Amino acid sequence: MLKIKPHSVKTEKENSIELLTAVECKGIVGNDGRHYLLDLLRMAPPDLNYLSIDAEHISSAMKQLDYPKTYKHRLCCLRQELIDAFVEQKYVDFYRSIALNLSKLRSGEAASSETTEQANVEEAKRIVNEISVEDNSREIIQSACRSIGSVKDNEFDIRFNPDLFQPYVTLDQTPDETAADIKLLKEAAEYLVLKQIPLMIQDFQDHSGVPVDGESLSEAMHSRGINIRYLGRVAQVVTQQPSLGYIYEIVATEILCRSAKHVFRTYLQSVPTHLLSFSISHFLNCFLTIISSPTTDNSFDELSALSSQSTNNAPNVLLSNSTNISSQKTNSKNKNKNKKQQQRKYIPTIRNESLEFSSLTSEVLWSQLTNEAKSRYSFDLNCDDIESFIHEYSVRRTCILRSFCRKSGLQITMREYQFEFLNKTSRFNNECFNELDIINIYPIIKHVPPKPSDAYQFFTSGQQKIQQGLLREGFDLISEAHNLLNNVYGPMHSEISMCLRLLARLNYIMGDYQEALMTQHKAVMMSERVLGIDHPQTATEYIHMALYSFANGLSINASKLLCRARYIILICCGENHPQISLIDSNLGLILQSYGDYENALKFMEKSLQLNK
Repeated sequence: MLKIKPHSVKTEKENSIELLTAVECKGIVGNDGRHYLLDLLRMAPPDLNYLSIDAEHISSAMKQLDYPKTYKHRLCCLRQELIDAFVEQKYVDFYRSIALNLSKLRSGEAASSETTEQANVEEAKRIVNEISVEDNSREIIQSACRSIGSVKDNEFDIRFNPDLFQPYVTLDQTPDETAADIKLLKEAAEYLVLKQIPLMIQDFQDHSGVPVDGESLSEAMHSRGINIRYLGRVAQVVTQQPSLGYIYEIVATEILCRSAKHVFRTYLQSVPTHLLSFSISHFLNCFLTIISSPTTDNSFDELSALSSQSTNNAPNVLLSNSTNISSQKTNSKNKNKNKKQQQRKYIPTIRNESLEFSSLTSEVLWSQLTNEAKSRYSFDLNCDDIESFIHEYSVRRTCILRSFCRKSGLQITMREYQFEFLNKTSRFNNECFNELDIINIYPIIKHVPPKPSDAYQFFTSGQQKIQQGLLREGFDLISEAHNLLNNVYGPMHSEISMCLRLLARLNYIMGDYQEALMTQHKAVMMSERVLGIDHPQTATEYIHMALYSFANGLSINASKLLCRARYIILICCGENHPQISLIDSNLGLILQSYGDYENALKFMEKSLQLNK
């Protein structure tokens, strides 16, 4: 599954040791007697597009795209999804090569390369299955294995050497073997840039996969095996397609927020613990507004006064009912108040702490963001502040704030933040965020969720039955997959929500509108709790529920659900998106159904404007 090639390396004493994994991968035996593998990142093959290697290992096509590029570390690896797609493509080329050589051998004429490229894979497999001993099958298979870079001479077996171009590692193999390993790795890196990225852009053009925000864009890239560091290349390809302007805005916003996340991580390292809220609010002000001067000592004095005032006013609510409280409770309250006053005396003063973070301004921050975007993603922001970025890419501040908070783990107060109309005369009033807006910082945990194979087998079988027109059989298989997922994951999971959405659609197609509405309502509730009330998938669930509500004669409820879905997408990416156009057209039809022609016309005109 990992496609790791067994290889040998030399030690300091010139001894040869055969390895089945990377050099840096470690194996230990735990106290429980089990065997464990550590440092598994190096088991993935390295990405030659981001390694400092000789120009001879890069093709002319990649050199024209300014590869290889420098990166901040040497841990750039290819994703497993890309390896699987690359091996699958090699498998197709393997069958085509055998079919071509066999056709040449039987007919005695050289077939054209164009015919080979257009040959059907199933036809190639049929020809391969007809190979006999008289047809010199061994030579044909060996020739095909050499052409695709197979490790074995008699069968298809693609494997990568994870220790190529690793410093302080000496491979114990012949130069021809090393050259073959480098060639295979170079082809995989080219396949990522020249094949996978254009295929993803083609999916965007066909509307088979339309990202709404940075998270859905990242999921689309990862499903194709494209690393996030290729966002700059994705932006370059998208600019060549005028119809994908909304994708370019999402890519630019994603690059900005990811760059801000890295700068923010470094920024917090020099901040005292008791000043985290103030420093985070200052960072947000520099990021989303224009702060031209550093924070002064007067601001810290106002912060201290505000903190002490809020602390002193906290127990005042309890004083109104003090006449009805017994003397014992009053004494205990006085003791607690004395303890708070004593603790307040030992609060460290702000002036005695490091205040390096207070020198940050919008100009300094955006200079760091520009350098970060250029070094990590090879993308030029060409912006000096938030105003120029909004003017250049037509992105809302709320979309940037939401994306940044989700990436950095910030939890802020839910209120109307006035970005546009700020008092320019007073610097303190000019700040949109204050320390009271920062509620919490929670960790962002990345993990690979386990997938129950039986449930997914039932699910894929059900989808195949549905495509064949066997709706009832497909419904039964999807229901069985839903039960298995419920037993494995529990009652709440995003995959269960996906099953419920498909079951609701099948009920709608088969004419059971009421059951479809009830099932979709469960999917909406589950998506809200698992993914969040502002997730793009939740908006999709609302759209489906609006359709089923309209089918049940609930036109007003359907319009409210579509308005809610429209609001979620506006928060995620703004108005310039195909989903907004679809929602507006549906809203126009629903409003027309119950006589609200004026608003229906407005939504239809808006949909037409977006489609143009």
